[in-house]
Amino acid sequence: MGFILTLFFILPSCAPKPQLIRESSSKIKPVWIEKPPQSQEFLYFVGLCSSCDSLQAAQESAIKDALSKISQFVGVQVRSLFQEETTELEKHLSRQLRSKSESNLLGVQLVDWYFEKTTRLDRNFSLEKYDVYVLTSYSKGSAWEERERQLKNKKSQSLSALELYGRGKRASLEGKVWLGIRMLKQASKILESVGEDVEFFEGQIKDTNELKSLLQNEIQKTMELLKGFTLSVKVSGLENGALAFNSSFMGALSPFGYVLQKENPSLEIVGEIYLMKGGLVLSNRVYTAEGNVSVQKKGDGKTIASAHVNAKGFHRELNQSALNALEEAGKSAAEALKDQLILHEQQFLEEANP
Repeated sequence: MGFILTLFFILPSCAPKPQLIRESSSKIKPVWIEKPPQSQEFLYFVGLCSSCDSLQAAQESAIKDALSKISQFVGVQVRSLFQEETTELEKHLSRQLRSKSESNLLGVQLVDWYFEKTTRLDRNFSLEKYDVYVLTSYSKGSAWEERERQLKNKKSQSLSALELYGRGKRASLEGKVWLGIRMLKQASKILESVGEDVEFFEGQIKDTNELKSLLQNEIQKTMELLKGFTLSVKVSGLENGALAFNSSFMGALSPFGYVLQKENPSLEIVGEIYLMKGGLVLSNRVYTAEGNVSVQKKGDGKTIASAHVNAKGFHRELNQSALNALEEAGKSAAEALKDQLILHEQQFLEEANP
C-alpha cells in the first residue's frame, strides 16, 4: 500500500519551530471508517488504534479491537471456540495486511485498511505516531451459527448448575456440609461463565437469575454450618468434670464463629482428658489436666485439627483445683485448635471458590 505525504513548512525565525509531517495511505480518508458497509451476507466491523508508536503495533492493536467488537456482537464467552482461536485470528489477519490474502478464518475476513502517520520534528528530535483503521467482515451465517451454538451451550451449563444446586442443598441437609458447599460453589462458578439470563421453561425455578439468588442464599446458610460442631470430650478423674472443660472450651472458641450445633454440624470434636492430683504450691492444691483433643469432618471422619493439652490448676480446695485445671485445659485446647480450623477453612474455600 502506498502513501500520501503532506509536509507543513514553518518559516524560520529567531528560533527553529517544530515541523509536523503527515503521511497517509490514501489521499481521501475511507468512508467506511465512519460508516461501515451494509450487506445481506456480511456484518462489518471497524477496528482502530490511535497514537501507536509503530505501524506494526498499530495494525495489531486495530485488529484486536475489531475482533473484540465481533466478540461483543456475537456474545462470545471465554471458553467458546471463537475466543480460543482469537490469537490465531490476529496472526491470520496480520498476514492479510501484508499478503492481500482473500482467505478467511472462522468467517472473519480483512476487507480494507488505512493508516495515518504523524511525525513531529523539533531540532534533532523526532516523534512518530500512527493511527490505523481496519475494516473486517464477518459472515452473518457464521454469526447466527455461533449464537445458536453458544445458546445451546449456555442452556446445557445452566442445567448443570441447576442440578448441582439441588445436589449441594441435599448434601447439606444430610449433614455433608463440606460436600454441599463445594457443589454450591461449583454451581455459582458455572453461572458466572454463562453470563446472560437463561430460562429453564420447567420446574419451580424460572431462570438463571432466580437460581443465582437462591444459590447466594444457600451458600450463605451453608457457610454458617461450616463452623457448627458437636462436642464429645471424656474427662476422667472428676465427676461432671466434662462440664467445666466444655464450658471453657466453647467460651474460648465461640468468638471465632464456631458454635455448638445439634442439627447438621460439619465438625465433630472428640477427645479424652485425664486429671492427675499433684502436691502443694504455696498452700495451694495442684491438679494437672492432660490429654488429646481432635476435630474431625462429619461425613468422612477426616481429622483436620488436633491438640495435646497439659494444663495445671491451683486452689486451696482440692475440688476447685481440679475444676481450674479443666478450665485451663479447655482454653488451651480451643486456642490450639482455632488456628488449625481457620487455616483449613481458608484452604477449603480457596479450592471451592469460583
